[in-house]
Amino acid sequence: MRSPAAPGGAHRGNRGDEPGRYVLRALALTELTAREAEIVDLARAGKNNAEIARALTVSQRTVEGHLYRVFAKLGISERAELKDAGLQPGNGVAR
Repeated sequence: MRSPAAPGGAHRGNRGDEPGRYVLRALALTELTAREAEIVDLARAGKNNAEIARALTVSQRTVEGHLYRVFAKLGISERAELKDAGLQPGNGVAR
């Protein structure tokens, strides 16, 4: 019996399949928590981790942890990529 296809018709194991990667990334966008979305909004506005921590009254380490998880969910590795992540301000949902 064959295993079902990945979401959006992407084939598992086909790393060069850009449409499949896009679908998986779009699905991840809807999984941001409210706090992650809030931190992403502040980071996209140009705030550094210390400024975000002060604004939200949390530790800088907490901000770093949230951004680490956001990067993993979005499949990105650099802060600058947040601007092109296709998020709507305020809710962390893909446009």
